Amino acid sequence: MDNLLNKEVMLYSLVILVLLLMAKLTGASILLIAAPLIIAFCSYRQGWLVAVLLLADFLLFQFLLSSFQLNLSFQPYTVLAAAGVTMGYKIKQKQFEESLLYAIVTAIFALLILLVSSKYIFNLDLIALIIKEVKAVDIPLSILEDNGFATSELGLQQLKNLIVEIIPAMIVMVISIYTFVLYWLFNFMMKMVDKQYKAKPISQFYLPERPILGTAIILLVAFIATTITDNGVFVSNVLYLVMLLFAFNGVALIFFVLERGRWNAFLRVVAAIFLIAFLQLIGLSIVGWVDEAFGLRRKAVKRG
Repeated sequence: MDNLLNKEVMLYSLVILVLLLMAKLTGASILLIAAPLIIAFCSYRQGWLVAVLLLADFLLFQFLLSSFQLNLSFQPYTVLAAAGVTMGYKIKQKQFEESLLYAIVTAIFALLILLVSSKYIFNLDLIALIIKEVKAVDIPLSILEDNGFATSELGLQQLKNLIVEIIPAMIVMVISIYTFVLYWLFNFMMKMVDKQYKAKPISQFYLPERPILGTAIILLVAFIATTITDNGVFVSNVLYLVMLLFAFNGVALIFFVLERGRWNAFLRVVAAIFLIAFLQLIGLSIVGWVDEAFGLRRKAVKRG
């Protein structure tokens, strides 16, 4: 039995190596989205420790193929692969909501390690690079008008400064979105592999009890901290993260309503993408807040 498992892990490792080779030769790094799925599947079947060893193989292959240099196009998938370790393990334990939370936290931790190692080992400051790219972006005047900024060089600078301030929260948002995509792809893959597999749909994901009170406390602490330190960066990031939290709740409500409409899977996905793109972050966060404040989904479930 152990010999069979070892062969399975070797097969996973070989597939990941082939994916890296194809990504490097073709420049299509999107192929590496399969690597986090393979690692999550390994964690689901054989436990997190074996998955960590497979993740180490993924990192080693990257360095060997890049002549021990940091290949930036590979790194988003490295962060997702780390998330896959905890996601697969928690899903195996039927802890679906926790799988997303743990995966996001793991991805953030992996990103922090990446940022530190890139700066002190590879002499590459990724945050400074991101800030430089943001400041170099040519933002249309229409975006300034839509966001209440003056259509001038000063307004443009103010908007860019705001974006720079909320980079930490934006990174968390991007990681969370990618983790949701990984969760959806993993469940889709598992349903193809195992017909008996049942996952908890996103429409049944709820925020913890009484998040409104918790959010009020967080905002109060942020306001006090800003008053004391006279620094708006902290509160800007906190506000952005709170909006992100309720936005995910808004996405869950959208899927809940669409599932109640008994549309087929394709139409549900198309309608969900349209509504999410239309509402955007602010609209989704308002929808999510209303759902949680008035318990819309919970009441609908009770009524049947």
